[in-house]
Amino acid sequence: MTYKYKSGAFTKLSKITSHSLGIPTSWVQENYNYKFYSSKKGIDVELNGYNVVGVAIKGQAIGAKINDTVTFKYELGGNKRIAEY
Repeated sequence: MTYKYKSGAFTKLSKITSHSLGIPTSWVQENYNYKFYSSKKGIDVELNGYNVVGVAIKGQAIGAKINDTVTFKYELGGNKRIAEY
């Protein structure tokens, strides 16, 4: 996530990306939404995508695609809260 701020308030938010550290899953981010709150001193972010869980046996993929949403809040000054649903 890249952001700019001036006078203690966010002015721009861009490059919101995510990835998974989990094995054996792969996270694919499809899109995101965000909104400012507290006079642009905080941001609510929602990441939408899916996890792919599976294996390949002799070249044949076996597994599942599981839709998922990850949300977090970030406030100027460093407060961050992450929740996965």
